Amino acid sequence: MHYEDGYRCDKRPRDGLNKLAIEKGMQQMRTSFRRLLVATAVLAVSSCTAQAAPQMAPSVGKAPTDRPLPKNRSCQDGKFHWGKVTRKDTLIAASDAHREHIPAGRTATFTYTLVPIRTLKSGVTPPRANDAISPQKAVTALEKETGLDLAKAGTTFTLGPEDKTLETKSGKSSGVIVATVSIETVEAPFLYGCGSEKDDVRGTLTTWQPAPYTSLIKCGIKDELSRPEVEAEALMCGQRNSD
Repeated sequence: MHYEDGYRCDKRPRDGLNKLAIEKGMQQMRTSFRRLLVATAVLAVSSCTAQAAPQMAPSVGKAPTDRPLPKNRSCQDGKFHWGKVTRKDTLIAASDAHREHIPAGRTATFTYTLVPIRTLKSGVTPPRANDAISPQKAVTALEKETGLDLAKAGTTFTLGPEDKTLETKSGKSSGVIVATVSIETVEAPFLYGCGSEKDDVRGTLTTWQPAPYTSLIKCGIKDELSRPEVEAEALMCGQRNSD
């Protein structure tokens, strides 16, 4: 009698034992072969890992642009480092609205009484005592940085008694008129030092160019007005626009 696996069996006990021994031997061979395959795979993986080890992934850290620059490249001790310098025309005085009518062929003189709108003071904010710098040192440094002529630290700008009237002479005109006085203010944040020492000073310098200018505006006409003139028109004209 033959089985599909090719082993002959004549039903004798001895032959049955022989078949079992053969089958057991084949199983051991197959098991050894599997172990050999597993061992070979482990060796292959270990070999690949050993070869790949030198190729380390890039370390996670600060991008090159985030790394601080050397101190001598980022700033200098004993020097001002300025932020954005803001210059703007600022209204400091205006007259009450005044109606005038000058016919053609004639001229007339008008005197406008100016009313202070705000007072300016040149200096550093927030104010601090015993700083390594003085406000005037900041003014001088900003003048050098921008080329502007600036009011000295501690100076207060307000209208003096002789500045509170404005006299004008004009020809043909008609309407409600307001006189204005404006000045260009200058504001700049700064750091004195390198931002890492206890003696570093941070603040904002506020000052102006000492050259006020005047203008006359007609109430109700808002085209092409400067920033101070727009403010004066809103403050001083009021209901006189409809007169």
